Amino acid sequence: MIDPIDGTVNYYRFGRDYAISLALYRDGNPVFGLINDVASGVMFCAKHGEGAIIDNCRLNILPERREKMHKAIVAMSLRTMMELASLDMDVVGMLSRVQAYRYLGCASLELCRVANGEYDLFISSNTYEWDVAAARIYLEQRGGFFLYRRKDKDNSRYGKIFVIAYRSPLIWEEVLEYFPKCIRNEFGYK
Repeated sequence: MIDPIDGTVNYYRFGRDYAISLALYRDGNPVFGLINDVASGVMFCAKHGEGAIIDNCRLNILPERREKMHKAIVAMSLRTMMELASLDMDVVGMLSRVQAYRYLGCASLELCRVANGEYDLFISSNTYEWDVAAARIYLEQRGGFFLYRRKDKDNSRYGKIFVIAYRSPLIWEEVLEYFPKCIRNEFGYK
C-alpha cells in the first residue's frame, strides 16, 4: 500500500507536516512499514518482529506508560470530535480531563508521535487504510496498540476506517468510558 502524500492540505498550504508512506501486508497481516516525514527528512521504518528504526538508529520498545488520563495528550480532529458528539459521546467532558489535545492533519505522523511517546492517544473517524498502514507497523513495533473498524457496510479496503491508537492501556481504559455504547460494542468492549 502506498500513500504518496498523507497530509495533502499541509503539503500544498504549508510545505510541512506531510509524509510519504509505504506498507507491505501479506495475507492481511502487517509486514513492513516506511514513513518519510518529507519536510524534516526523518525516516520511520519498522518490520514485523524486528522492531523499529528512525534514520538508521534501531529503537527499543518503549516501556508502558503508567500515567492516567489527566496527563494524556490526545490527537483528534474537529471532524472526529463532531462525529463522536453526534453519537452521544461526551467529547467536551473527555477533552476537559486530558492535559492537551492536538491535531496535525497527517495521520501517519500522528501515529508515529504516539509510537514515540509524544502523544498518548490518536482517535480518527475520518481515515483511510493507506493513511495509517505503514505507521501501524511502526506503532506496534514500538509497543503501541492499534484498533480499527471499517466504516462502510461492504467492508471495502477503499472506504474510511475508524482508528484508535494508544500507548497506555490505563489511559485508554479511562477514555473508553466516554465512548458511546455503540462504538464500545464495535470494538469489542462492554
